Amino acid sequence: MLATISMPDGIPLTIVPAEQLAALSQQGLQSIEGVVVTPEECGAVLEAAAHMPEGTRYAVGAAVNPTDQSTTIITITQLDGAEELIKSQQGDAETRAGICSTYQVELQGETATGESTVVETTTEGAISMGARGVLTLPTGQKQNTTTVSAARGSISVAVISQSVDSPTADITVLEDLVDQVLAAADQK
Repeated sequence: MLATISMPDGIPLTIVPAEQLAALSQQGLQSIEGVVVTPEECGAVLEAAAHMPEGTRYAVGAAVNPTDQSTTIITITQLDGAEELIKSQQGDAETRAGICSTYQVELQGETATGESTVVETTTEGAISMGARGVLTLPTGQKQNTTTVSAARGSISVAVISQSVDSPTADITVLEDLVDQVLAAADQK
């Protein structure tokens, strides 16, 4: 399904083979071990992102822009209760918005500071949400992350754009990618 998605800049979307996804998920879990997030409530975002609900089927594709080295990752999941899961995540994000608008991440004695905001989104999903974040690394570099997530029926889609020292992604481009995935899911 992800193979039918057209990236706006013509860069091919590379599908991550299923056998690599479990290993990458395990690496993700290991990478957050020892991470201390302040305020503590903001660390729940890392933990939630690293765990897929039991019985979830998913596929991942990624594209790297050679010009600015930005990365776009598209994840499609199929699980019962996808809309309810996004609705719950949206409520959690709105609750944490004030608490986690600024936060710190510490790992192995290095500290990065972050800022995050919830952004309005419009997609073809029954429910959607968006977020922007800027993490200032100990080197002074700024890692920009923009996310748009949506769900319809048992399908949820998340599109994440990350860049370092480059402008944040255009939210409408990410919304279009979400809509492309939902349309492709309708065709299956």
